Amino acid sequence: MTDHTPPRRLIGQMLLTNELGHPLLVTSGATGRRQLPGGTALRRETALWTAAYHVRRQLGIHRDPGPVLTIDHTDPEPSSPGDAESLTVVVHGGSLRTAQTACITLPQGGDTEILAWGFVDPARWPDSVDAQQQRCIEAALTALDTGCPYLRNGRRLSSYAVTA
Repeated sequence: MTDHTPPRRLIGQMLLTNELGHPLLVTSGATGRRQLPGGTALRRETALWTAAYHVRRQLGIHRDPGPVLTIDHTDPEPSSPGDAESLTVVVHGGSLRTAQTACITLPQGGDTEILAWGFVDPARWPDSVDAQQQRCIEAALTALDTGCPYLRNGRRLSSYAVTA
């Protein structure tokens, strides 16, 4: 029997804010677009683990993933053959104080995955944030008061240690 399950990507992103509630965005070296820190999960990785891992890798800071704020199911791009649909899970990473932002360090050694980072006022989105990412961030900011549980195999994950 042929498996007709379409390919899917799982993406974990983390919403970090400053004391004003502005989201931290990173500038992708691949696209030049600004987005929440995060990345694509490998096989058997959860979105929570992926979000925390990529925040540490991209920004050099450790943040435990909090509650899930949004899940964005994205259809494949019809003009890109082989493109997969994706599930982007945005988790809460908390608010960073000024002293904590001073600890942020971008990857060194020729790694151009992330070119820059900064906080963005949601009242004035720059052109470098695409409309879908903007809607996802706005939904995550709205969900800060509620959140939702994250389950794996039907069990709530109350903590998730990230190693590596």
